[in-house]
Amino acid sequence: MPATANRLRSYATALLLFLGLHCYTRFQGRCRSQRILSAAPGGDKFQFIWNFWWVRHALFDLGQLPFFCPVQYYPTGVSLVLHDTTYFWSFLSVPLQSVFDPRTILNLFLLVCFPLNAMAFYHLAREVSGSHWGALIGSLLFAFCPYLVGRYYVGHIQYLGMFTIPLFLLQIYRYFQMPRVRHAVYAGIYFCLTALISYYSAAELMLILAACVVYRGLAVRGDSVQMKALLFHGLVFAMFCAGVLAIFIVPALLQILQGDYRLAPATARHVVASSADLITYFIPDTTLASWKGWQWSQTAAHWAQGVYDSLHGNILEKSVYAGWTSIIALAVALVWKPLRRSYWPWVILAGAFFILSLGPTLHFKGTAYLENRMPYRLLSALPLFDIMRNPSRFAIFITLGGGLVVAGVCRQLKQALNRQAYNLVAVGLALFVLIEFLPAPAYFTPHHYFRSPYYHRLQMDPGEYSILNLPVDFYETTGRSDIYLYAQTIHAKPIIGGYVSREPHYVLETLDNYPILKQMVREPGKPLGLLTAGQGREATMQQMLTELKVGRIILHRALLTPQEQTGLAAQFQSILGAPVFQDQWIIAFKAEVHSQ
Repeated sequence: MPATANRLRSYATALLLFLGLHCYTRFQGRCRSQRILSAAPGGDKFQFIWNFWWVRHALFDLGQLPFFCPVQYYPTGVSLVLHDTTYFWSFLSVPLQSVFDPRTILNLFLLVCFPLNAMAFYHLAREVSGSHWGALIGSLLFAFCPYLVGRYYVGHIQYLGMFTIPLFLLQIYRYFQMPRVRHAVYAGIYFCLTALISYYSAAELMLILAACVVYRGLAVRGDSVQMKALLFHGLVFAMFCAGVLAIFIVPALLQILQGDYRLAPATARHVVASSADLITYFIPDTTLASWKGWQWSQTAAHWAQGVYDSLHGNILEKSVYAGWTSIIALAVALVWKPLRRSYWPWVILAGAFFILSLGPTLHFKGTAYLENRMPYRLLSALPLFDIMRNPSRFAIFITLGGGLVVAGVCRQLKQALNRQAYNLVAVGLALFVLIEFLPAPAYFTPHHYFRSPYYHRLQMDPGEYSILNLPVDFYETTGRSDIYLYAQTIHAKPIIGGYVSREPHYVLETLDNYPILKQMVREPGKPLGLLTAGQGREATMQQMLTELKVGRIILHRALLTPQEQTGLAAQFQSILGAPVFQDQWIIAFKAEVHSQ
């Protein structure tokens, strides 16, 4: 009983610490979820707000499953089976939407991810190492690492909510300690939850699971009883996961097998742009982790910023700084036999995913080496992995493995030092981690950004028509088509074009059928073609508006230059008359003849 009380006290202490650190470092007294949106003005947070709205809208308003969306890419609609719908969070948001709007719910979910990640890792590290201080320090490393801060920065809740991964690994660890069917079932539960959060993370767990099964099979190959138990437990795990996830997996597999998605060129481009650069594991991106060691030296800070300026591709994805605490702990584990003997699986885990995170080509400070000769090239040829575009997302396992090794180091130090010395070392190590990670700045978007009151008028309009947003976007060419999705969560009208993670080929049919739409699509570095295409397009424009049942044309000021705003407004005014609404965000025109 005293042991249970001590354990509960340890968990309560850890939870209070994580909550306090998170609230202080991320919100700093600005926890006004109705007035701000967590994360920076860019990023994908609007996509996840739309996900929440869409799942509820599909289930309760349209009476259908949320796998096909008729209100994006109107009139064809679009399949969402390969879209990052983040069903775990989206389903969880449904009952909450009766009280809060999706913006507030996203704020809430982003808020709880950090302490959830920390507590899940603490639970794993506490059992693996048996050290309270070690588990606490490892949890700080894992939950507040720059990689996860980067996911918070852009609102990537599917990669920020990693708490199911330590819980899955805990069940695998327990299975190796004592093979039981309950561990296979619990592992299946956490695997399914992970898959409903992010298929990226599920794919990563599949790699870990495959390695564990092979290792276990080799370990018991001479014992028929143990081998039969392994096969039975594996079958239980597989059947459980298949039963839970079949409704999500089957439609996705059918679409993948049909090749019905526009992905091959995009995948190759994204893989190159989103592979980790070797040097970024050792140098923090100051937008994500303002390590005081760099700030104390202007020369070092300037050099570090120059390194990131020299990189090519998606800088956020390349920001994989693991922290010197993790790096040193993993290095120590390689050379210190007592630590290596107990923690070699976690060292291998960190090392394997470190190599995979570098992508098919090794990059160091922006320069390519071993082009298409890294192990990731082989992995990318496998089904499921061939549609993954961001090798750097494997990087979280370096911090996870490093955090567990740090917990093991603390356990070894506890055995070697007296209590007072050990407590001093542990506190110093925890402070070093805090200095490394927690000066990361907090990012917010004012709640009114891109949110015109006109959308509420459209919401009250019973007319059935579609909305044409300009610039037209069918494959995120503007880079901010998520603004259109954000608006749709309010007005709920079908929109021409849209944005999903992996759009099928057929969504371009509307664009191909109406060449005038292509003139409204943004091409990088060029003005909209509609402004330079000459005269005599009124009849063509009217025909397109009629056939697509367009009732409103909305010009988004944030995505148009002042010259484009003036030119487009003049053209639509000559066809449709004066705009019906203008504010700092939009200019809206009404196509009266097309409203029903």
